[in-house]
Amino acid sequence: MADELDAADIRQQHVLDVAIKNICAVSKIDIVGSGECVVCGNEVEAVVCNGKQVIGRWCSYECRDRSDL
Repeated sequence: MADELDAADIRQQHVLDVAIKNICAVSKIDIVGSGECVVCGNEVEAVVCNGKQVIGRWCSYECRDRSDL
């Protein structure tokens, strides 16, 4: 009996792993700002993140925390 349960567990884990991999591949979100803070309108400078230049949507963490976006 344990062998059948183990086999079912292995198959189920494989299905879950594939589903998670597919979701991660599809859900790449690339949010780039316009150079203007969406809360206060101040200028937002570009920063380098993982070797890529990115312009954020907020000028500071205070504006980010106040934002509903």
